[in-house]
Amino acid sequence: MITIDDMKKAVVAALNENFGYPCYEFGVVEQMEYPCFFVRITENGELYTKNRYQQRYAVEIVLMHERGEHGQEIKVLKDIEKIKQIFLFAMQTEKKKVPIMNFEMEYTGERGNVPRITFDSEFLDNLYKPSDAPLMKELEIKEDLNDGNAKH
Repeated sequence: MITIDDMKKAVVAALNENFGYPCYEFGVVEQMEYPCFFVRITENGELYTKNRYQQRYAVEIVLMHERGEHGQEIKVLKDIEKIKQIFLFAMQTEKKKVPIMNFEMEYTGERGNVPRITFDSEFLDNLYKPSDAPLMKELEIKEDLNDGNAKH
């Protein structure tokens, strides 16, 4: 089963792989390096069947660039487009690839100049846990033939 921790690791890994920017938890403001990302994931879901769970994750990425640099908007727009390409259809977690939907970008912050990217991932996940009991190694079958009829 994919956990919220698996999803967070996958988002941060994808961002780290494609950008050289640090990723922070929401609320961290001291000693930030710019540019940087803030990543938050929320979860909800419901039991679908006895062995299946409907997972729903909401991902939020906030992109912070330093203030006051000329030409910053073009760099921000290029970064947003790159994020869109990374997360537009699917995302690879350690356990499996998960679908991405409802990709949105908006501006937030005091001046309305901080890009906030959100998307969802919804999928059925297996609740079944295989047994860790040892597997059978040998099977011996003995058949007796009696006038063409097999007996076990």
